Amino acid sequence: MENPQAYQITEYQTSLGNYSAASPALAAASAENVLSALHQFDAQNLTTLNRQTLEILTDSMNLTVAGGNFKYYDEPLTPTTGLQSQIPILLAEYTFQSKQDVSDYLELLTDLPRYFAQICDYEREKAAADRFMPSYTAQTIIDQCRDFVSNPEEHYLVTTFNQKISALSGISKNERRSYQKQNLSILKKQVFPAFTQLADTLSELEDSTINEAGLCHFPEGREYYEYLVRCATGSSDSVASLEKRTTDQRKEDLLLISQLLEQNPDLTTELENCAVAPQSPEEMLTTLRQAISAEFPEVPECNVTVKYVNAAMEDYLSPAFYLTSPLDHLTENSIYINQKNGYEGLRLFTTLAHEGFPGHLFQNVYFHSICDLPIRSLLGYPGYTEGWATFVELHSYTYAGLSEDAASLCAANQAAILS
Repeated sequence: MENPQAYQITEYQTSLGNYSAASPALAAASAENVLSALHQFDAQNLTTLNRQTLEILTDSMNLTVAGGNFKYYDEPLTPTTGLQSQIPILLAEYTFQSKQDVSDYLELLTDLPRYFAQICDYEREKAAADRFMPSYTAQTIIDQCRDFVSNPEEHYLVTTFNQKISALSGISKNERRSYQKQNLSILKKQVFPAFTQLADTLSELEDSTINEAGLCHFPEGREYYEYLVRCATGSSDSVASLEKRTTDQRKEDLLLISQLLEQNPDLTTELENCAVAPQSPEEMLTTLRQAISAEFPEVPECNVTVKYVNAAMEDYLSPAFYLTSPLDHLTENSIYINQKNGYEGLRLFTTLAHEGFPGHLFQNVYFHSICDLPIRSLLGYPGYTEGWATFVELHSYTYAGLSEDAASLCAANQAAILS
Protein backbone atom coordinates (compact mmCIF):
# COMPACT_ATOMS: atom_id res chain seq x y z
CA MET A 1 0.00 0.00 0.00
CA GLU A 2 1.13 3.55 -0.66
CA ASN A 3 -0.46 5.20 2.37
CA PRO A 4 -0.35 2.90 5.42
CA GLN A 5 -1.70 5.67 7.64
CA ALA A 6 -5.05 5.39 5.87
CA TYR A 7 -5.29 1.89 7.34
CA GLN A 8 -4.21 3.02 10.82
CA ILE A 9 -0.71 1.62 10.27
CA THR A 10 1.51 4.25 11.86
CA GLU A 11 4.29 2.10 13.28
CA TYR A 12 5.93 -0.69 11.35
CA GLN A 13 9.22 -2.52 11.08
CA THR A 14 11.02 -2.08 7.79
CA SER A 15 12.18 -5.62 7.15
CA LEU A 16 12.00 -8.43 4.62
CA GLY A 17 10.93 -10.73 7.43
CA ASN A 18 12.50 -13.99 8.54
CA TYR A 19 12.92 -17.38 6.96
CA SER A 20 13.87 -20.61 8.70
CA ALA A 21 12.93 -24.26 8.99
CA ALA A 22 10.70 -23.25 11.90
CA SER A 23 8.67 -20.80 9.78
CA PRO A 24 5.93 -23.28 8.69
CA ALA A 25 5.44 -24.52 12.26
CA LEU A 26 5.31 -20.96 13.62
CA ALA A 27 2.80 -20.00 10.94
CA ALA A 28 0.73 -23.07 11.79
CA ALA A 29 0.63 -22.13 15.48
CA SER A 30 -0.46 -18.60 14.60
CA ALA A 31 -3.12 -19.97 12.23
CA GLU A 32 -4.55 -22.15 14.99
CA ASN A 33 -5.04 -19.03 17.11
CA VAL A 34 -6.79 -17.30 14.21
CA LEU A 35 -9.05 -20.32 13.72
CA SER A 36 -9.99 -20.23 17.38
CA ALA A 37 -11.10 -16.61 16.96
CA LEU A 38 -12.94 -17.33 13.70
CA HIS A 39 -14.98 -20.07 15.35
CA GLN A 40 -16.60 -17.37 17.50
CA PHE A 41 -18.45 -15.97 14.47
CA ASP A 42 -21.91 -17.17 13.52
CA ALA A 43 -21.88 -17.32 9.72
CA GLN A 44 -25.66 -16.95 9.55
CA ASN A 45 -25.42 -13.48 11.10
CA LEU A 46 -22.91 -12.21 8.54
CA THR A 47 -23.46 -10.48 5.23
CA THR A 48 -22.91 -12.54 2.09
CA LEU A 49 -19.51 -10.93 1.51
CA ASN A 50 -18.38 -11.41 5.10
CA ARG A 51 -19.64 -14.98 5.14
CA GLN A 52 -17.64 -15.71 2.00
CA THR A 53 -14.58 -14.05 3.53
CA LEU A 54 -14.98 -16.13 6.70
CA GLU A 55 -15.10 -19.30 4.63
CA ILE A 56 -12.01 -18.39 2.59
CA LEU A 57 -10.05 -17.23 5.63
CA THR A 58 -10.93 -20.41 7.53
CA ASP A 59 -9.81 -22.54 4.62
CA SER A 60 -6.58 -20.56 4.32
CA MET A 61 -5.80 -21.00 8.01
CA ASN A 62 -6.55 -24.74 7.84
CA LEU A 63 -4.11 -25.05 4.95
CA THR A 64 -1.48 -23.14 6.91
CA VAL A 65 -1.93 -25.52 9.84
CA ALA A 66 -1.54 -28.51 7.52
CA GLY A 67 1.62 -27.00 6.04
CA GLY A 68 3.31 -27.06 9.43
CA ASN A 69 3.69 -30.83 9.13
CA PHE A 70 6.18 -30.70 6.23
CA LYS A 71 9.59 -29.69 7.53
CA TYR A 72 12.19 -28.88 4.86
CA TYR A 73 9.73 -29.37 2.01
CA ASP A 74 9.02 -25.69 1.43
CA GLU A 75 11.25 -24.12 -1.24
CA PRO A 76 11.74 -20.33 -1.34
CA LEU A 77 14.01 -20.51 -4.39
CA THR A 78 12.54 -21.47 -7.75
CA PRO A 79 13.71 -20.28 -11.17
CA THR A 80 10.67 -18.20 -12.15
CA THR A 81 8.79 -17.31 -8.96
CA GLY A 82 11.46 -17.68 -6.28
CA LEU A 83 12.49 -14.92 -3.89
CA GLN A 84 15.69 -14.29 -5.85
CA SER A 85 13.66 -13.40 -8.95
CA GLN A 86 10.65 -11.71 -7.32
CA ILE A 87 12.43 -9.40 -4.88
CA PRO A 88 14.33 -7.46 -7.60
CA ILE A 89 11.12 -6.87 -9.56
CA LEU A 90 9.31 -5.63 -6.45
CA LEU A 91 12.22 -3.33 -5.63
CA ALA A 92 12.17 -1.91 -9.14
CA GLU A 93 8.43 -1.23 -8.76
CA TYR A 94 8.69 0.28 -5.27
CA THR A 95 7.12 3.74 -5.54
CA PHE A 96 8.46 6.91 -3.91
CA GLN A 97 5.84 9.35 -2.66
CA SER A 98 7.90 10.83 0.17
CA LYS A 99 11.34 10.90 1.76
CA GLN A 100 10.13 8.21 4.16
CA ASP A 101 9.47 5.91 1.21
CA VAL A 102 13.06 6.39 0.05
CA SER A 103 14.41 5.73 3.54
CA ASP A 104 12.28 2.59 3.85
CA TYR A 105 13.49 1.37 0.46
CA LEU A 106 17.16 1.84 1.33
CA GLU A 107 16.58 0.12 4.67
CA LEU A 108 15.07 -2.86 2.86
CA LEU A 109 18.14 -3.03 0.65
CA THR A 110 20.42 -3.15 3.68
CA ASP A 111 18.26 -5.94 5.14
CA LEU A 112 18.73 -8.17 2.10
CA PRO A 113 22.09 -9.73 3.18
CA ARG A 114 20.58 -10.82 6.51
CA TYR A 115 17.52 -12.28 4.80
CA PHE A 116 19.53 -14.11 2.16
CA ALA A 117 21.86 -15.44 4.86
CA GLN A 118 18.82 -17.02 6.52
CA ILE A 119 17.82 -18.60 3.22
CA CYS A 120 21.36 -19.94 2.76
CA ASP A 121 21.20 -21.48 6.24
CA TYR A 122 17.84 -23.02 5.41
CA GLU A 123 19.17 -24.54 2.18
CA ARG A 124 22.12 -26.03 4.08
CA GLU A 125 19.72 -27.59 6.56
CA LYS A 126 17.60 -28.93 3.69
CA ALA A 127 20.68 -30.51 2.17
CA ALA A 128 21.62 -32.09 5.50
CA ALA A 129 18.08 -33.50 5.71
CA ASP A 130 18.35 -34.92 2.15
CA ARG A 131 15.70 -32.51 0.86
CA PHE A 132 17.84 -30.27 -1.37
CA MET A 133 16.46 -29.17 -4.73
CA PRO A 134 17.39 -30.97 -7.99
CA SER A 135 20.85 -30.00 -9.22
CA TYR A 136 19.51 -28.66 -12.51
CA THR A 137 17.21 -26.29 -10.60
CA ALA A 138 20.10 -25.17 -8.41
CA GLN A 139 22.23 -24.49 -11.48
CA THR A 140 19.51 -22.37 -13.06
CA ILE A 141 19.22 -20.24 -9.90
CA ILE A 142 23.00 -19.97 -9.65
CA ASP A 143 23.18 -18.67 -13.21
CA GLN A 144 20.32 -16.30 -12.49
CA CYS A 145 22.06 -14.80 -9.46
CA ARG A 146 25.33 -14.38 -11.32
CA ASP A 147 23.60 -12.74 -14.27
CA PHE A 148 21.83 -10.41 -11.85
CA VAL A 149 25.13 -8.93 -10.62
CA SER A 150 26.91 -8.95 -13.99
CA ASN A 151 26.50 -5.24 -14.82
CA PRO A 152 26.59 -3.27 -11.56
CA GLU A 153 27.16 0.22 -12.97
CA GLU A 154 24.17 0.11 -15.32
CA HIS A 155 22.01 -2.21 -13.25
CA TYR A 156 18.26 -1.68 -13.47
CA LEU A 157 18.06 -1.21 -9.71
CA VAL A 158 20.35 1.78 -10.28
CA THR A 159 18.49 3.22 -13.25
CA THR A 160 14.98 2.70 -11.84
CA PHE A 161 16.00 4.24 -8.52
CA ASN A 162 17.47 7.29 -10.26
CA GLN A 163 14.33 7.71 -12.33
CA LYS A 164 12.06 7.54 -9.30
CA ILE A 165 14.25 9.94 -7.31
CA SER A 166 14.28 12.41 -10.19
CA ALA A 167 10.48 12.36 -10.27
CA LEU A 168 10.09 12.83 -6.50
CA SER A 169 9.09 16.35 -5.53
CA GLY A 170 10.02 18.11 -2.33
CA ILE A 171 13.70 17.16 -2.21
CA SER A 172 16.75 19.25 -3.04
CA LYS A 173 19.40 18.45 -5.64
CA ASN A 174 21.85 17.64 -2.87
CA GLU A 175 19.39 15.23 -1.25
CA ARG A 176 18.74 13.63 -4.62
CA ARG A 177 22.46 13.09 -5.25
CA SER A 178 22.92 11.78 -1.72
CA TYR A 179 20.13 9.22 -2.14
CA GLN A 180 21.57 8.09 -5.47
CA LYS A 181 25.02 7.61 -3.94
CA GLN A 182 23.54 5.68 -1.02
CA ASN A 183 21.61 3.40 -3.34
CA LEU A 184 24.63 2.63 -5.52
CA SER A 185 26.82 2.02 -2.48
CA ILE A 186 24.33 -0.34 -0.83
CA LEU A 187 23.83 -2.27 -4.06
CA LYS A 188 27.57 -2.72 -4.60
CA LYS A 189 28.55 -3.42 -1.01
CA GLN A 190 25.54 -5.38 0.26
CA VAL A 191 22.91 -6.41 -2.29
CA PHE A 192 25.13 -7.75 -5.07
CA PRO A 193 27.39 -9.61 -2.60
CA ALA A 194 24.24 -11.17 -1.06
CA PHE A 195 23.21 -12.55 -4.47
CA THR A 196 26.77 -13.77 -5.04
CA GLN A 197 26.77 -15.47 -1.64
CA LEU A 198 23.47 -17.16 -2.47
CA ALA A 199 24.93 -18.45 -5.73
CA ASP A 200 28.08 -19.66 -3.94
CA THR A 201 26.02 -21.46 -1.29
CA LEU A 202 23.94 -23.28 -3.89
CA SER A 203 27.13 -24.22 -5.75
CA GLU A 204 28.52 -25.75 -2.56
CA LEU A 205 25.31 -27.72 -2.01
CA GLU A 206 24.66 -28.76 -5.60
CA ASP A 207 26.36 -32.14 -5.21
CA SER A 208 24.21 -32.95 -2.16
CA THR A 209 21.14 -33.53 -4.33
CA ILE A 210 19.86 -37.08 -3.88
CA ASN A 211 16.60 -36.73 -5.79
CA GLU A 212 16.37 -35.47 -9.36
CA ALA A 213 13.03 -37.16 -10.05
CA GLY A 214 10.37 -35.14 -8.23
CA LEU A 215 8.53 -34.94 -4.92
CA CYS A 216 7.16 -38.47 -5.07
CA HIS A 217 10.66 -39.79 -4.38
CA PHE A 218 10.81 -38.09 -0.98
CA PRO A 219 9.37 -39.90 2.08
CA GLU A 220 6.38 -37.57 2.44
CA GLY A 221 6.55 -36.25 -1.09
CA ARG A 222 3.21 -37.64 -2.21
CA GLU A 223 1.40 -36.10 0.75
CA TYR A 224 3.18 -32.79 0.24
CA TYR A 225 2.24 -32.75 -3.44
CA GLU A 226 -1.41 -33.32 -2.50
CA TYR A 227 -1.10 -30.43 -0.06
CA LEU A 228 0.36 -28.17 -2.77
CA VAL A 229 -2.44 -29.08 -5.17
CA ARG A 230 -5.00 -28.22 -2.49
CA CYS A 231 -3.31 -24.86 -1.87
CA ALA A 232 -3.04 -24.04 -5.56
CA THR A 233 -6.49 -25.06 -6.71
CA GLY A 234 -8.69 -24.37 -3.70
CA SER A 235 -10.32 -27.71 -4.45
CA SER A 236 -10.61 -30.59 -2.00
CA ASP A 237 -10.92 -33.10 -4.85
CA SER A 238 -8.28 -35.80 -5.01
CA VAL A 239 -5.33 -35.51 -7.38
CA ALA A 240 -6.68 -38.50 -9.30
CA SER A 241 -10.04 -36.78 -9.73
CA LEU A 242 -8.45 -33.54 -10.93
CA GLU A 243 -6.21 -35.46 -13.30
CA LYS A 244 -9.22 -37.26 -14.77
CA ARG A 245 -11.10 -34.00 -15.26
CA THR A 246 -8.06 -32.52 -17.00
CA THR A 247 -7.73 -35.56 -19.25
CA ASP A 248 -11.43 -35.52 -20.10
CA GLN A 249 -11.27 -31.82 -20.97
CA ARG A 250 -8.23 -32.39 -23.17
CA LYS A 251 -10.10 -35.12 -25.04
CA GLU A 252 -13.02 -32.74 -25.60
CA ASP A 253 -10.68 -30.04 -26.90
CA LEU A 254 -8.92 -32.42 -29.30
CA LEU A 255 -12.26 -33.78 -30.51
CA LEU A 256 -13.47 -30.23 -31.20
CA ILE A 257 -10.30 -29.48 -33.16
CA SER A 258 -10.83 -32.61 -35.24
CA GLN A 259 -14.49 -31.76 -35.90
CA LEU A 260 -13.74 -28.16 -36.88
CA LEU A 261 -11.02 -29.19 -39.32
CA GLU A 262 -13.19 -31.91 -40.79
CA GLN A 263 -16.07 -29.48 -41.32
CA ASN A 264 -13.84 -26.70 -42.63
CA PRO A 265 -10.44 -27.83 -43.97
CA ASP A 266 -9.69 -24.24 -45.03
CA LEU A 267 -9.28 -23.21 -41.39
CA THR A 268 -5.59 -24.09 -41.46
CA THR A 269 -5.09 -21.76 -44.42
CA GLU A 270 -7.02 -19.00 -42.66
CA LEU A 271 -4.85 -19.31 -39.57
CA GLU A 272 -1.63 -19.43 -41.58
CA ASN A 273 -2.60 -16.19 -43.29
CA CYS A 274 -4.21 -14.41 -40.35
CA ALA A 275 -2.42 -11.51 -38.79
CA VAL A 276 -3.48 -9.17 -36.05
CA ALA A 277 -3.25 -5.57 -37.25
CA PRO A 278 0.21 -4.21 -36.39
CA GLN A 279 -0.13 -2.67 -32.96
CA SER A 280 2.08 -1.82 -30.03
CA PRO A 281 1.34 -3.60 -26.74
CA GLU A 282 -0.29 -0.40 -25.47
CA GLU A 283 -2.55 -0.27 -28.53
CA MET A 284 -3.47 -3.93 -28.09
CA LEU A 285 -4.50 -3.26 -24.49
CA THR A 286 -6.64 -0.35 -25.64
CA THR A 287 -8.24 -2.55 -28.29
CA LEU A 288 -8.97 -5.24 -25.72
CA ARG A 289 -10.43 -2.82 -23.21
CA GLN A 290 -12.80 -1.49 -25.84
CA ALA A 291 -13.67 -4.96 -27.16
CA ILE A 292 -14.71 -6.38 -23.78
CA SER A 293 -17.06 -3.52 -22.88
CA ALA A 294 -20.13 -5.33 -24.24
CA GLU A 295 -19.48 -8.53 -22.26
CA PHE A 296 -17.76 -7.50 -19.04
CA PRO A 297 -18.64 -4.94 -16.36
CA GLU A 298 -16.94 -1.57 -16.34
CA VAL A 299 -13.96 -1.05 -14.09
CA PRO A 300 -12.88 2.21 -12.47
CA GLU A 301 -10.57 4.33 -14.58
CA CYS A 302 -7.05 2.96 -14.42
CA ASN A 303 -3.78 3.27 -16.27
CA VAL A 304 -1.41 0.55 -17.37
CA THR A 305 2.26 0.93 -18.18
CA VAL A 306 3.94 -1.69 -20.34
CA LYS A 307 7.48 -2.42 -19.20
CA TYR A 308 10.12 -4.84 -20.37
CA VAL A 309 12.05 -7.42 -18.37
CA ASN A 310 15.68 -6.46 -17.96
CA ALA A 311 17.97 -8.40 -20.29
CA ALA A 312 19.83 -9.94 -17.33
CA MET A 313 16.61 -11.60 -16.16
CA GLU A 314 15.03 -12.58 -19.49
CA ASP A 315 16.14 -16.21 -19.32
CA TYR A 316 14.46 -16.73 -15.97
CA LEU A 317 11.15 -14.87 -15.95
CA SER A 318 7.76 -15.58 -17.52
CA PRO A 319 6.90 -14.41 -21.05
CA ALA A 320 4.73 -11.72 -19.44
CA PHE A 321 3.29 -10.90 -16.05
CA TYR A 322 0.99 -8.41 -14.35
CA LEU A 323 2.33 -6.86 -11.19
CA THR A 324 -0.45 -6.41 -8.65
CA SER A 325 -0.95 -2.73 -7.89
CA PRO A 326 -0.91 -1.31 -4.34
CA LEU A 327 -4.14 -1.92 -2.47
CA ASP A 328 -4.80 1.81 -2.11
CA HIS A 329 -3.59 2.87 -5.55
CA LEU A 330 -5.32 0.75 -8.16
CA THR A 331 -5.20 3.45 -10.81
CA GLU A 332 -1.59 2.67 -11.76
CA ASN A 333 -0.77 -0.80 -13.07
CA SER A 334 2.24 -2.45 -14.69
CA ILE A 335 2.53 -5.31 -17.16
CA TYR A 336 5.97 -6.69 -17.94
CA ILE A 337 6.82 -8.28 -21.28
CA ASN A 338 9.79 -10.59 -21.68
CA GLN A 339 11.18 -9.84 -25.12
CA LYS A 340 13.29 -13.00 -25.04
CA ASN A 341 10.19 -14.99 -26.01
CA GLY A 342 9.59 -12.92 -29.13
CA TYR A 343 5.82 -12.80 -28.72
CA GLU A 344 4.07 -10.76 -31.38
CA GLY A 345 0.83 -10.65 -33.33
CA LEU A 346 -1.88 -13.04 -32.15
CA ARG A 347 0.34 -14.63 -29.49
CA LEU A 348 1.08 -11.26 -27.90
CA PHE A 349 -2.56 -10.19 -28.22
CA THR A 350 -3.91 -13.15 -26.25
CA THR A 351 -1.06 -12.91 -23.73
CA LEU A 352 -2.01 -9.29 -23.02
CA ALA A 353 -5.62 -10.40 -22.65
CA HIS A 354 -4.40 -12.87 -20.00
CA GLU A 355 -2.36 -10.26 -18.13
CA GLY A 356 -4.45 -7.14 -18.78
CA PHE A 357 -8.01 -6.85 -20.07
CA PRO A 358 -10.04 -8.85 -19.19
CA GLY A 359 -7.38 -10.87 -17.33
CA HIS A 360 -5.38 -10.24 -14.16
CA LEU A 361 -5.44 -6.44 -14.29
CA PHE A 362 -9.19 -6.32 -14.90
CA GLN A 363 -9.81 -8.95 -12.24
CA ASN A 364 -7.76 -7.13 -9.61
CA VAL A 365 -9.16 -3.65 -10.23
CA TYR A 366 -12.76 -4.84 -10.58
CA PHE A 367 -12.69 -7.03 -7.48
CA HIS A 368 -11.37 -4.25 -5.25
CA SER A 369 -13.97 -1.87 -6.66
CA ILE A 370 -16.75 -4.10 -5.28
CA CYS A 371 -15.02 -5.46 -2.15
CA ASP A 372 -13.77 -3.12 0.57
CA LEU A 373 -12.29 -5.79 2.85
CA PRO A 374 -8.49 -5.36 2.83
CA ILE A 375 -7.91 -8.87 4.17
CA ARG A 376 -9.13 -10.31 0.88
CA SER A 377 -5.98 -8.97 -0.79
CA LEU A 378 -4.02 -11.46 1.34
CA LEU A 379 -6.18 -14.44 0.44
CA GLY A 380 -6.55 -16.34 -2.78
CA TYR A 381 -5.82 -19.41 -4.80
CA PRO A 382 -3.69 -19.51 -7.98
CA GLY A 383 -6.30 -21.81 -9.48
CA TYR A 384 -8.84 -19.00 -9.15
CA THR A 385 -6.71 -16.15 -10.47
CA GLU A 386 -4.95 -18.14 -13.19
CA GLY A 387 -8.14 -19.99 -14.02
CA TRP A 388 -9.88 -16.70 -14.75
CA ALA A 389 -6.96 -15.31 -16.75
CA THR A 390 -6.70 -18.49 -18.82
CA PHE A 391 -10.44 -18.55 -19.45
CA VAL A 392 -10.43 -14.99 -20.81
CA GLU A 393 -7.21 -15.61 -22.74
CA LEU A 394 -9.00 -18.38 -24.64
CA HIS A 395 -12.05 -16.16 -25.10
CA SER A 396 -9.89 -13.31 -26.44
CA TYR A 397 -9.42 -15.10 -29.76
CA THR A 398 -12.92 -13.83 -30.54
CA TYR A 399 -11.59 -10.26 -30.29
CA ALA A 400 -8.71 -10.84 -32.71
CA GLY A 401 -10.64 -10.58 -35.96
CA LEU A 402 -10.82 -14.34 -36.57
CA SER A 403 -13.84 -16.19 -37.87
CA GLU A 404 -15.92 -17.95 -35.22
CA ASP A 405 -14.57 -21.39 -36.17
CA ALA A 406 -10.98 -20.16 -36.31
CA ALA A 407 -11.31 -18.58 -32.86
CA SER A 408 -12.79 -21.82 -31.48
CA LEU A 409 -9.99 -23.84 -33.06
CA CYS A 410 -7.29 -21.61 -31.57
CA ALA A 411 -8.91 -21.67 -28.13
CA ALA A 412 -9.28 -25.47 -28.13
CA ASN A 413 -5.71 -25.91 -29.31
CA GLN A 414 -4.30 -23.61 -26.62
CA ALA A 415 -6.42 -25.31 -23.95
CA ALA A 416 -5.11 -28.72 -25.02
CA ILE A 417 -1.52 -27.45 -24.91
CA LEU A 418 -1.97 -26.01 -21.43
CA SER A 419 -3.47 -29.25 -20.14
